[in-house]
Formats: sequence, C-alpha cells, structure tokens
Amino acid sequence: KLGKPFHFIFSDADPVFSFAWAERWSQTIPGATLDRIAGAGHFLQEDAPADLSAALLRRLKGGSA
Repeated sequence: KLGKPFHFIFSDADPVFSFAWAERWSQTIPGATLDRIAGAGHFLQEDAPADLSAALLRRLKGGSA
C-alpha cells in the first residue's frame, strides 16, 4: 500500500504512451486518479503547461477531474 494519493495526468495524444495505457496503469493502483489533457504530446509540461498546472492544482486541493 502506498499510503499517499496517487494521481496520473496523461495526454490523449501521447505518441509514446497511449491514454488507454494510462487507464490500465492507473487501475493497478487502488484509489488512483487519472486526468486527461486533450491534444498534448508526450511532454505535457511543454505542450500544455497551463492544463497540466490546472490539473495538478485541482488534485492538490482535493478536487476531481
């Protein structure tokens, strides 16, 4: 058991790891969350920094996707 919240944030246009892969991976950790960033590539921090920051802040504040 990890004992801490675990949040995944993935793009739905990542050419390396598909969103389906992210869904499968997040389901292996009980209670994990998964946020989808539309249209960004593999490097979310470069392709969608505002969306990534918003998702991180939402999760840190205890919000949902």
